[in-house]
Amino acid sequence: MSFREEFGSFDLARFTLIGWLVFLMSIGAGLTGGISVGFACIAAGVPQGFATKVGGVLVFAGSIAWFFALKSLFDAFGVVVILPKSPTDSC
Repeated sequence: MSFREEFGSFDLARFTLIGWLVFLMSIGAGLTGGISVGFACIAAGVPQGFATKVGGVLVFAGSIAWFFALKSLFDAFGVVVILPKSPTDSC
């Protein structure tokens, strides 16, 4: 399955236990990175509104990046993170 098909068929109902752990870890990593960069921007004298926007973008982008990085790592070791799509699914 190509990356485009895999990203287009993203469904939380097909997560395994490892998939949910990876999902929660990626959210935590994104929040940690975004908040720390936001505080670093404020400490460096960047206006707070801009620092908040930068932190918010990094939370979103960092969470997605961590999820797919961890998913790829687990896939490389043969651990199933997301169950395959069944042929009876309509979406």
